[in-house]
Amino acid sequence: MRMGPATVGRGSCRGPAYHRDVRRERWRTHTRDIWIGGHSQRISQTSVRSCHGGKWKLRQSHRNVRGAARFRSPRDSTGFKPPPLVAMISLPVPTTSARSTFLRCAANTTNGDLGHRLEQSAKHVMLAAKTYLKASNSKTWNSLPHSIQTLPATDDELRALYPRTMSALGRAGRPVYDAIFNSAPNGVCPLCGQGKVFTLDHYLPRSVYAHFAILPINLVPSCRDCNFAKRERHPSNPGDQTFHPYFDNVQGDRWLFCDVIVTGGVSLRYYVDPPNGWTKVQAQRVARHFEVFRLAESFTTYAANELSSLKARLRILFGRGGEKMVADDLGLEATSSRQANLNSWKTAAYEALSQSKVFCGGGFEQIAM
Repeated sequence: MRMGPATVGRGSCRGPAYHRDVRRERWRTHTRDIWIGGHSQRISQTSVRSCHGGKWKLRQSHRNVRGAARFRSPRDSTGFKPPPLVAMISLPVPTTSARSTFLRCAANTTNGDLGHRLEQSAKHVMLAAKTYLKASNSKTWNSLPHSIQTLPATDDELRALYPRTMSALGRAGRPVYDAIFNSAPNGVCPLCGQGKVFTLDHYLPRSVYAHFAILPINLVPSCRDCNFAKRERHPSNPGDQTFHPYFDNVQGDRWLFCDVIVTGGVSLRYYVDPPNGWTKVQAQRVARHFEVFRLAESFTTYAANELSSLKARLRILFGRGGEKMVADDLGLEATSSRQANLNSWKTAAYEALSQSKVFCGGGFEQIAM
């Protein structure tokens, strides 16, 4: 038996040397063989039991497949779960009232004169919010005006509401910020489907659209990389618009693919190829989203790590059944990934690898370790 952080004997974990609230863990690992893709694979199942108040309770159990290409840990030390591996994730539209959010933040200012000007501007800002929603339904955010010139409050004052009354801890708008921040499933960035949510991104940047600085439907959970990559970019035409997680759902159609390159090594080149049924603007938008958030770079990095874990397994399969067994195994991985996420770097990678005769015929030996 492999023990956890402390060596535990039989019976109760309470004793003169331990406080009754000390929690310790017992680890048990069992192995067994299963059939995957026509061949045997050994899996290990690890159970973690916690001792608290003298009682052992099952806290966590997970499996690992030896040699399988997958994320090894169900979560890291921060509680972050592995990403769903999809290029963009759709999110439910925030239900928080734009009006109540604006008035709450306006009332949270310490300058009475400024608070009064902001309250006088509320009607105009709410009209702008309605135009934002209308543009969202027609996917024409590029048509929205950059500024409302007739407001009592200036653009700089509207812009400052976000850091002063919403993103700052303890301020009136912080509950709205937290609700949007936590809306991303498993804390995964919806813009790339890979990174951990770090902040909120303004779909239309507040540096340009000050009147949307604290509009809930303009605020999207984002990882640090996506937020930095996008920065102050804003659309100049319909095809220049990146996908909006609240109003775009592109997970039903296949548009992400990759090529396998076997020359002095093995690498994957990701690209977008929208279906024939898409409009020209939709095709332009997916290409723009792919470019702005540098998804090709991210996916290539993930794929390189995945490839390095495949070489030993594929060598065994090739020895048993040649090119066909390698292609069948990779095809099974592609099918499994496709059922979970149609547009994921993993789906594109395994599909391309399984269809490459050069790779399956021994080209996998060129994988760099």
